[in-house]
Amino acid sequence: MKKYKKPLNRSISIGCLSFILSLCVVLSIVNYISFYRALYERYNNYLSDILHHIEYKIDTDDLYKCTVSGKPSENYDEVQALMNDMLDTGSLHYLYIITPLDVQKEHTCFTVMTGMTRDEREIHYDEQNLLGDVFDDFSPEIVQTFVDAMKNPGKITFAKDSESTVWGTDYTAMLPLTTSDGNTFTVLAADISVHEIYRTLWRHTFGNIALIILIGLLFSFIFIFWSKFNITLPIEQLEHSVVEFAETSHGQNDPSRLVYNQPDIHTANEVESLSDVVTQMSGDIRNYAKNIVEAESKISDLKQSTEKLGEIAFQDALTHVKNKAAYDLAVQGLNEKIKSGKAKFALVMIDLNSLKKINDEYGHEKGNIYITGSCSIICTIYTHSPVFRIGGDEFVVILEKVDYNFREELLEALNATVKGCALKTEAEPWERFSMAAGMAVYDSAQDSDADSVFKRADKIMYENKQAYKASILEV
Repeated sequence: MKKYKKPLNRSISIGCLSFILSLCVVLSIVNYISFYRALYERYNNYLSDILHHIEYKIDTDDLYKCTVSGKPSENYDEVQALMNDMLDTGSLHYLYIITPLDVQKEHTCFTVMTGMTRDEREIHYDEQNLLGDVFDDFSPEIVQTFVDAMKNPGKITFAKDSESTVWGTDYTAMLPLTTSDGNTFTVLAADISVHEIYRTLWRHTFGNIALIILIGLLFSFIFIFWSKFNITLPIEQLEHSVVEFAETSHGQNDPSRLVYNQPDIHTANEVESLSDVVTQMSGDIRNYAKNIVEAESKISDLKQSTEKLGEIAFQDALTHVKNKAAYDLAVQGLNEKIKSGKAKFALVMIDLNSLKKINDEYGHEKGNIYITGSCSIICTIYTHSPVFRIGGDEFVVILEKVDYNFREELLEALNATVKGCALKTEAEPWERFSMAAGMAVYDSAQDSDADSVFKRADKIMYENKQAYKASILEV
């Protein structure tokens, strides 16, 4: 028998061990990532609970007065005591209330309140930052995180120090505090030492790695022993036929000529069956691959056609905003929210002025320019809301979330923009865009469905349109 530099038995052993070790590495990484995410999620929930609990105890208006006057109040002392207790009993690194002052130059922050442990209160009290202290020990990046946090009142944000400071490297949760009149003036923050987080993470990870490696090695030795008697020796009998097939197929560019010549084997066991299966499988794979390529091509074409039809079905051909069908579907969604008690929206009904006159005097091509230009104004104003063209000169905008909160300002911006277009006397008539708008806010006391809100918005729009026509006649 031919002697090989890499006998099959040794190759299988090396391959098996390599596979198991690779599997151990992959499982260890997956386990590390999973536990990493779970750990940070747990700390996020833990820090969030602490901040919300402290926030519940804070009278923000009173705390704001304290920051202005520099004198603690009764509520201030109660919150201070609560924060001290949490530092004594919890696993927090720091707990404080701080206001960022300057990022670019001094990197300063204003101390509102600092939680202190029992040791800090008894021994190191003079070293603590108290109400009114201003210090510049933070880096610009850390101060910026507090500035960014204050831009999201009522929302907890998380950040990890980009570099170690004199206080160590911490994972920080920040909750902006806002007075009753909406003034966000400071940030409540809680820190956990990142070293503590990673200590827990690595302790768990190393334990899992050791267990995975132990199990992997055990299964490796079992498989190597089994393969010697069930794979290696029988496959040697097929070696000659397989090598011959490999030599004839090497460099072959015509797949149809890659035919496996089945050896004359009559062992009446798995080796003979393997030879038959290899012969059949080579042909099946060749045909299967051909069919797969053809099927993928058909599926790709069908998918593109379906997506294109979907876009056309709900898009206005002229303005490329959503059409009446899309609006009817959106109304169904609004009605579902109304039924569930979660509805919070407004409708803006918009009707273009003088479209018929432009079509009659200058032609429908200019009328289309007038329609698309007006639509562009609407879309520019209501950037975060869906715009629907439900008729030749009628548009509807559904306001939710951000645009709903600024609905009055947006409506004023729309009217101001339209008014500015009307004053451009040097522009062509079809470029002096004019429209009447009416907005109605959903009111559960008087609106049973979205159509009721639409009718109120349409009525307001009609009144504004009549006022516009009257002003033209007066001129």
